[in-house]
Formats: sequence, structure tokens, C-alpha cells
Amino acid sequence: MVYNYQYYLEKETRKIYITGLPFATKYVEVPREKRFERLYSYSLIKIDLLNAIKYTDISLHTYDRTIKEGMFRIALILYIKCFNNSGGGRSQLPLNKAYKNIPGEPMECYRKLKRIRDKYIAHDEQDFLNAKLGMVLNKDQKCIVGIAYPEMQGKFHYDETLKIMKSLCKIALDKTDEYINEEMHSVENYLKQRDYEIVSKYPEMTIDVNEI
Repeated sequence: MVYNYQYYLEKETRKIYITGLPFATKYVEVPREKRFERLYSYSLIKIDLLNAIKYTDISLHTYDRTIKEGMFRIALILYIKCFNNSGGGRSQLPLNKAYKNIPGEPMECYRKLKRIRDKYIAHDEQDFLNAKLGMVLNKDQKCIVGIAYPEMQGKFHYDETLKIMKSLCKIALDKTDEYINEEMHSVENYLKQRDYEIVSKYPEMTIDVNEI
């Protein structure tokens, strides 16, 4: 059976303990196996989607243009990351299954959001193509005064785009929860076949702090 356990983190040792159960527990770390990779991936995808929704809400409820744009950019990158293979070994959400039988045009909305991410946010390809250079002419003396370029970048209807993205994130989150539950049951049935004396010797669960 899959439970929603309560956790306690000991800050000095970075060990995690399970609390709230009526018996003595030991929380051990299972050695990595390839068959667990989808569970690892969906767990990370869930975190990304939850954060994307959180940043979308911040963007929707602020009047500060800088905060609105910044939160929009972060949320968009996190959302697209869930479907886009970055080559880092993490599995991605299957786009067709995530939005299957969803009314409206979720696939088309996703593609438009991805285009914004690709063409304007992650890279400025579209802004580069739209960049212009002008010449200032003196019509009276019929001569060239100099050059000038208009400083401009692509703009979006943020609130409408944010509302669409938040809706897509919530749909994807529901599908991710389904996948996590399926993987949890599969992995638990697999691991319960192991001998207690062997698994009790696994190292205790700790949280690593990865410095970048």
C-alpha cells in the first residue's frame, strides 16, 4: 500500500526520518535501478509543474511589470521542460496522452507556448529577425544625419497567456499524479519481494546538498 508519510529532516546529519507511525521505523535508501527512472522523472516533473503554477499565480496578481515578466519566464521554462527532452536522462511527460480528450485546443496552445519559449525566451531568434536599423535624413539639406535603431522586443498579452498556461499546467499535473501512483504501486510490489535482512542493511535516507 502507498501511504502519504510524514517526514522529519535532521539538519545536521541531513537524515530523513518517517514519523507518525505506531511502530519503530528505519528509512533506508534503495540503490538506483533503471526501472525506477520513470518514478524519479515524474516526481521531478510534479515539482516543476507545482512551481510553474505558483510562479504563474504571482505573475497574475502583480502590477509590477518586471515581476510579471520574470515570473512568466520562469513558469514557462518549467512548464515546457516537462515535455521537452533536455538530454539529461529524465523521462518526459507524453504530450499526446497528457492532453488526450481535453476540450479546446490544448496541443495547439502548448505549441504556441513552446514557440514563445524557443523564439523569445530561451533564445531571441525572433527578436533578432525583427531587429531594425534606420537612417535619419535631413530633407532640407538632402544629406544623411546619422543612424538610429529602435530598441524593441516581442511583447505578449501576459494575463491571457498566463491563464492558458496555468490551466495546461493543472491538467498536466493531474496526469502526472496518475503516472506517479502507477509507478509507486509497481515499484512497491517489486521491492517487497526482497529479503528484509538484506534491505535493512541499506544506508539510511539522507538529503544531499548539491553545490552548483
